[in-house]
Amino acid sequence: GILVASGIVKAKNWEKIIGEFSRALI
Repeated sequence: GILVASGIVKAKNWEKIIGEFSRALI
């Protein structure tokens, strides 16, 4: 339902944030 969809969106956003952080560190 809505909770699952929002959870997936949050997970994808976290992947983006982590990706940007790892880029900045390298």
